[in-house]
Amino acid sequence: MWILGIDTCTETMSVGLLGDNQEYEMRETAPKKQLIRLTQMISEILDHHDLNISDISAIAITRGPGSFTGTRLGIVTVKTLSQVMDIPLAPIQTLDALASGVKYDGIVIPSMDARKNEVFFAVYEKKNDKFYRIGDYRKKHIDDYIKFVNELDINSLPLQNREIAEKPLLIAGSIFFRYEKRLDDELNVEFIKSPEESRTPHGLVIARMGKEMVSAGKTVDFLHLAPEYMRGADATPPTRMPGEKKKR
Repeated sequence: MWILGIDTCTETMSVGLLGDNQEYEMRETAPKKQLIRLTQMISEILDHHDLNISDISAIAITRGPGSFTGTRLGIVTVKTLSQVMDIPLAPIQTLDALASGVKYDGIVIPSMDARKNEVFFAVYEKKNDKFYRIGDYRKKHIDDYIKFVNELDINSLPLQNREIAEKPLLIAGSIFFRYEKRLDDELNVEFIKSPEESRTPHGLVIARMGKEMVSAGKTVDFLHLAPEYMRGADATPPTRMPGEKKKR
């Protein structure tokens, strides 16, 4: 079984390939070349293993939240592959991918810069590489995010492993690219910063999550894959077509 794992929700694209006894990953920061580079990266990673797209058993893809343009690009690309080659899809929430990708037993808060002074985040309990989301996926203004973390009462959370309540929480994700100084200055709780390499999702992590979804029978076809923006699109469509006269 070969599974592709793809993330285009951040500026650092990642494509991972997971086989029964092999794994491989490519990562590249190319925000203005994502459309060209994504298809090239898929071809390159398949060529490296002498594979064709027809050899792929499933494709796991982050469905958002993240960059509107990047998320849409990834979704459209894998939907096309799925439709043409009849490949099942495993949609992965980006915050889940970040939580899965960090090596830590404790409370993990994946947090992504959502632009417009907002943050996407969620709270997870993690132990022995298993993670459980506590509460909803959230989007808050950075001021409200800092207040939320400062006021988070870990002892009141419905934890499955009560001993982790004594450990500092871990914050992961792209929030540090813009707000690291504010977190250092304004958070009054003990916290750990995730390593830089785990601040954006990894294709291999996504592929492993996809493999679990395949085993659990939770894949979807191209008709049932939809992005999860958690907000309106960054790009506003035009109100009239080019050349069309303005209505009076």
